[in-house]
Amino acid sequence: MRIDRARARCVSCNRRVVALPAFLLVSLLVPAFPAMAQGVSPSAQGEATISERLESDLIELERWRQTATLADLDLPFQRRVGELLLAYDLDELDPWDMGILADLIARDQTRQIPAARRLASMKDDTPAGLTADIVRTWLAMQRLREPVEFTEIEDLLRHPALGDALRRDGAHRIFALAQGAVATSNDLDFDRLGPGLEALSGAASDAMPVWTSLAAAQLVETLQARERDHPALAELRTNVRAALLARRTDRPARFAHLDDGIADALKRVSLLDRPAPPLAFEWTSEGFDASTLADLEGRVVLVDFWATWCRPCVAKFPARREVAQHFAGRPVTIVGITAVQGYHYWDPFDNSPPAVTQGDPQREFELMGDYIGLRDITWPIAFVAPEATRDEFFVDALPHAALLAPDGTVYMNSEALALKPTADLIELIEAVLAEHGLE
Repeated sequence: MRIDRARARCVSCNRRVVALPAFLLVSLLVPAFPAMAQGVSPSAQGEATISERLESDLIELERWRQTATLADLDLPFQRRVGELLLAYDLDELDPWDMGILADLIARDQTRQIPAARRLASMKDDTPAGLTADIVRTWLAMQRLREPVEFTEIEDLLRHPALGDALRRDGAHRIFALAQGAVATSNDLDFDRLGPGLEALSGAASDAMPVWTSLAAAQLVETLQARERDHPALAELRTNVRAALLARRTDRPARFAHLDDGIADALKRVSLLDRPAPPLAFEWTSEGFDASTLADLEGRVVLVDFWATWCRPCVAKFPARREVAQHFAGRPVTIVGITAVQGYHYWDPFDNSPPAVTQGDPQREFELMGDYIGLRDITWPIAFVAPEATRDEFFVDALPHAALLAPDGTVYMNSEALALKPTADLIELIEAVLAEHGLE
C-alpha cells in the first residue's frame, strides 16, 4: 500500500475543499514544457487545437509531477505556473479550454479576476455559456476555499444544455462541484438533492470524454458512500460505467497513460454488489484467526485501509473504537488493513523520525504488535501484500474503507466511507444487518 502520503493527508484533512485525483488536479509541480523551453508559443506548434495543446501540456505536467521532490515545491511551482499561463491568451480560450486550464488559473492570483470576468462575459443559455458558468463557479470555490452548497449549483445541474456541455472536457468541473457539496455536507437531504442529481444522471452519457468520465466516476464513489440506493445514483452509475467502457477503446492517443486509471475507475464503479476480493492476510494481530476476508463471510465487515504515517487514519482511532464497542458480541467485524511500508511511525503528528524497517517485514510486524497496545486498538489489524489493496479494492489514497455485506458482497467502497461520522457509520451498519436479517 505505497500510497502518496501528501495526497492521502489532503483527502481528509480539515480543509473543506475536496481535491480530485492526480489525473484531474494540477498539483505540486509544473514541468519545463518543451514549447516554452524552446521559446516557441503554443500557436506555433502545429495543427493541434488549443484544447489538444492544453491537454497535452497538462499530461506532461502530471508525468513530471510524479518525479518531483519536496525541494521543487512552492516558489519554483508558482514561477512555472506563471510561465505556462503566459503562453495562453485567456481571450482566445473558449469555456471548455478555460475549464481545462482552471487548476492553474486557481493558483495564480493575477489571473483569477481576469478569468472570472472572461467567463462571466461568455455566460448564456448555450452549452458554451453553461460551461463558462460552471468553470466560473468552480474557480470561486477554489478562491474561497469553501465548497458550494448543493442548492447553489442546482440550476447548473438542471440546465437543459448540460448533456451537450459534457461532451467536451472542461465542463467536467460540474462533477467536482457536486462532489464537494456532497462530501462536505453533514446533513445531506437526498429528497432535496434528487431533482438535481436526476438531471445530472440524465445528462451523463457514453459520449463524455476521458477527464469528464473520470470526474463523474469520482462523484459516483462519493455518492455511493452517502446514499447508495438512490434511484438517480443507479442511473448515474450505469451511464458513467458506459462512458468508461467507451473510453477504454475510444480515446485520443495522448490519453494512453490514463488507461490504467480508466480501468480502475471502471472497476470501482462496478465493484458494488459483487463478491469482495478475498484479500489474503500476511500477518494478523493476536486473537484474529481469519486468513482472508472470505473467512469473515456471514458478518458485516468494515475493511479500514490505513497506515501508521496517515494522520487522518490515526485520528479516526477513537471513532473506530466506539464502533467496535457498539457492535461487540454481534456479527460485525472491523479489520484494519495495512501493508509493509519499510518504516513505522509511532506518532505521525509529531516530527519524530520513524523506525526504519526496510527489508525486515518481520520487524514491522513486531512493532505493530506493540503499536496496537500503545494506541489501544481494540479491533483486528492485518497486513496484506503491498499491491493487493490497489489491485483488488482500487485504493489510491488513505483513508479508505469498504463495507462488506454478510453474503460477502461489497456494499460500499470509497474514501468517503472512511470519513463517515461515527453515528452515521453505526446507522449504516445497523441497516445492513437488518437488511440481511441479522441482529
